[in-house]
Amino acid sequence: MIHIKKLMLLIISIVVTGLVFANSDRTDNGAAITPGPQIGRAAIVIEGTLGSGSPSIPFETGEQVGRLNRNGVPSTCAVPKVCDIWDTDPGRAYDAYTVQASGCVTIELEVLEQTGANYQVNAYSTAYNPNDICENYLGDPGFSAGEPPTTETSLSVNVPEGENLVVVVHTTVPGETGGDYRLTIEGDTASGGVPTLGEWGLIGFIGLFLAIGVVLITIRKRQ
Repeated sequence: MIHIKKLMLLIISIVVTGLVFANSDRTDNGAAITPGPQIGRAAIVIEGTLGSGSPSIPFETGEQVGRLNRNGVPSTCAVPKVCDIWDTDPGRAYDAYTVQASGCVTIELEVLEQTGANYQVNAYSTAYNPNDICENYLGDPGFSAGEPPTTETSLSVNVPEGENLVVVVHTTVPGETGGDYRLTIEGDTASGGVPTLGEWGLIGFIGLFLAIGVVLITIRKRQ
């Protein structure tokens, strides 16, 4: 009976370890890091203030160099765009949010405070470099909140498997901050949102079945 209790404790340890690693990303040096929210069948809604981010999700804020060309053509999953820089003027405030996603993702920016809030939303893969706004570029809406006048802009992008999505809200006017906005990020409801096991999750569950087998064999030998 003592050996069976030890085996049961081993089972619990294996499963817990597997689930912890299955639900965490890893840095290049192998350390576990906390991932952002995962895009699935339910959309993620983020309400923030430019320059201050959002209290509901981790973010990065700062100033970027330049902005993209507002050519009036939104990026779509079917027709991706090529990054097109309009100018390289510094001092444009941005908020960046990192989420877990893969496949086709739709992003909508709604400006809640229209006066003096000419904002744009862009999408990036893995990481955002405010000094090079074309690095890791995935797409943009082709519009901002002020030109032409609108309160909502949207785009859709394909996020490569195994890479995070970074959504950036920024002003097109250097020095402008403080406007409120709402981001809605939604995955492909037809195919997305199905949870999968990571490498350590699989190891954990394999260990679980092996341990159960050992317990059953031990019980039979005792009978």
